[in-house]
Amino acid sequence: LSQYLANAKFAKEEFQPNLYIFTVISNDFDESWLRYKSAESAHYFDNKENLTRIDFQPSKIGLLLRKSAFFRYLMIDLKIKNQLRVVFSSQTDGASTKKSKTNDVERLRYMNRAGEIFIRELQKIAKDKKVILVFDGDRETIYKGYKERDSYKNFNLAFRHLEEIASTIENFIVVDLQETFSHDWSRYRKKFNYQNDFHWNEYGHRIVAGAIIKAVKKNVR
Repeated sequence: LSQYLANAKFAKEEFQPNLYIFTVISNDFDESWLRYKSAESAHYFDNKENLTRIDFQPSKIGLLLRKSAFFRYLMIDLKIKNQLRVVFSSQTDGASTKKSKTNDVERLRYMNRAGEIFIRELQKIAKDKKVILVFDGDRETIYKGYKERDSYKNFNLAFRHLEEIASTIENFIVVDLQETFSHDWSRYRKKFNYQNDFHWNEYGHRIVAGAIIKAVKKNVR
């Protein structure tokens, strides 16, 4: 959400758009904060809720390894960093349930706050222009045969909080893909993401595009 704000500011200054469209996915909430993510070349909220950009600073070792075809293969094709992260995270699964629940409560608080800042600042940017917020569906739950979002998942609670705020603003439109995905899944049983990657696949993008086009035709004159 923090990066979307930076993009919106740039778009307003350069293009003066009459319509803003954002697709919001599950990890957009907590990863808006520097405390949870700090990947280079992106914007985040710091502890004072200011939008902060983290610039890329290559290390000497990185500059050297960049010339290695084998290292590039490990990083780009095999995505070795992600695989190592999975291995090490599985080794720390023995943390206490009490601590996990405490962290979940705190994380949800930051997730909700990210949504509040996002809407507040987006209002300043968009003014009276239409804003369409497209919420990704809880696809894992849909594939299991449930139509409603799993209320035990933090990101679903954050989606609900964001919708409650956005629905009070006249020029903000929320498109929740939960119903769209659920209806399509019940008819065709075609997954919306890749087998080994939870990003939308071609079919998923087609469904999302259709929902956006429908919302634009209905709400934008």
